[in-house]
Amino acid sequence: MLVLALILTLTGSTGADEPAVPSHGTICLAPVKDDGDPRGYYSEHFSVRVDDGDWFDVPSDKPFSIGELATQEKHLVSVRDGDITIESFWFRFEQYESPDLCLWYKPWYRTWSLWPASNAGKRCRCDVGQRRRTG
Repeated sequence: MLVLALILTLTGSTGADEPAVPSHGTICLAPVKDDGDPRGYYSEHFSVRVDDGDWFDVPSDKPFSIGELATQEKHLVSVRDGDITIESFWFRFEQYESPDLCLWYKPWYRTWSLWPASNAGKRCRCDVGQRRRTG
């Protein structure tokens, strides 16, 4: 007990001042302009699903938020073009050190990326009122 008290005194940490990890996080879904793929690879009528939740059409004008996702669990993101699943990947919020993530499409590479929303700039500015629950 004395050793523990000495360590806490020397490090200045009691654990009480460390930030709490949020229990739920969100994914802000960035819009994809519906100008078609000039190469004809995708129709660009995308929809996204997290885990076994509902499919959401990817917006073409403004982002919206998918949440309340448990931050301690592993999640599966699936993306469809029309009725065909074109991409899926697993992630954990702890990988990104943020409870607020941005999912966006990179048309040049024809891939989807997940980033911390704070690094995504204008493309992922979701309002709390736009949040949609999964499932």
